[in-house]
Formats: sequence, C-alpha cells, structure tokens
Amino acid sequence: MNYKHFLLLGLCALALPLAAAPSAPLPVSGNAATGEIVTSLTVTGVRSINADKVLAVVRQRVGEPMNTEVLNEDLKRLWKMGRFQDVNLDAQPDHNGKGLRLDFQVTEKPVIQDIRFFGNKEIGDGTLLDKSGLALKQTFDQDKVAAAVRTIEGLYKD
Repeated sequence: MNYKHFLLLGLCALALPLAAAPSAPLPVSGNAATGEIVTSLTVTGVRSINADKVLAVVRQRVGEPMNTEVLNEDLKRLWKMGRFQDVNLDAQPDHNGKGLRLDFQVTEKPVIQDIRFFGNKEIGDGTLLDKSGLALKQTFDQDKVAAAVRTIEGLYKD
C-alpha cells in the first residue's frame, strides 16, 4: 500500500514569496538629514501584530535627532523579529516643517490560517497535527512545512 495515496497535507496560507534577510545596511528613503528632530514614529503594513509591539524594539525616539546608525540597527532588529518579509523606513518632513515623520513600512510574512489532512485513515488528524509541529497563526515557513510532510510520511512508513 502506497502511503502517498492516503496522505495529502492541505495547508491554506497566503502564498507570498519569502525574501532573504538583508546583509548590508538598509537605506532610509525620503527627504531627511541626520540630526533633524524626529516628531513622530509610525508603523504601516501590520495586520496580525500590534504596531506598539513593533515600535517596542525601535531605539530611535520622538524628540531626539534622527540617527541613521540607530535606525539601521532598528531595521535589523525588526527583521530579526522573524515576522516580516520586507522592512523599510520612510522619512519625510512633518506638516509644520519642524522635524521628521518616520514611518517603518513592513510586509508581514504569511500566517497559517488552516491545516487540513485528507485521506488519512490509520492516523487521526490530532496525531498528525501534533507530530507535524505546525500550528494555526504560526508564521508560514516553507522549510517547516516540508519537514512536517517528511515527518508525516515517516509515520506512514512505520
């Protein structure tokens, strides 16, 4: 009996390409000069994580001069959170022309929304889910899904 005929792991997640981590300092876009006073910090592009949690790892502060070294480290810290496939910073003059508005622009990695198993008769869904190591609301990682498939295939080979 061929186990591949009995097992199909269905995983519904957003199908977005995963980007590789940047190795060089990240550029700051917009019309900004180091030393100008930061008047606001915002985050755009977040869906499943609170913007305050993103800003909690940022060391640049409102009321302080913009420091590109600190901001590059902030961008790296955001990347290391592992939740984003793209992280950028936009710096623009504020509406009064008395400082800078900094906007961290992020694109979240896809999140697993549903896990389904089809054709499994010998092993229950709960067991397969436990052994797979996958969970709902977990950041989608193609390597983890491939490892889960190998693990489940191994269960059927035994």
